[in-house]
Order: sequence, then structure tokens, then C-alpha cells
Amino acid sequence: MTKSEFKKEAQKQVEDTLRKREEFGTLNDEPDFLAGAMSVMILVNEKFFGTSYEKSMDIVSPVWVFAPIRGDSVLDTPS
Repeated sequence: MTKSEFKKEAQKQVEDTLRKREEFGTLNDEPDFLAGAMSVMILVNEKFFGTSYEKSMDIVSPVWVFAPIRGDSVLDTPS
């Protein structure tokens, strides 16, 4: 699997899980959930794709970072 393929699939799965958790009423803290997902994706980016620490965030959707800062939900933001 390429880095691009991983990024696309991982982001889809994280957002699908986020939607399901909201639907079932088990989503308590969206930014916290996203921070956990980003941490794992950054680790995979560095360890499996050999990305430097300085560029390790290139695998994370910017929406996951900026929507919570604005007080918005990722679920309300088009992908």
C-alpha cells in the first residue's frame, strides 16, 4: 500500500468511525478522538513511510486540525 492509499483509506475510516460514534451517542469529545487518530497516523507516517518528524503531519487532513480550533465539527465539513 502506498502512502497516498493509506492516507485516503485511514482518513475515510476515521471519519466513518466518528460518524458512527455520533450516531450511536458515544462520541464524547471529537477533538480528542481526532488527536488520537492523528497520533497513530503520524507514527505510521514516520515508521512505515520514512517521513521525517518535520513533515510527519502531511498525512493528516488539515480539516481535522482546523475545524476543532474554529469550534466546528469535522462531520459538518465537506471532505
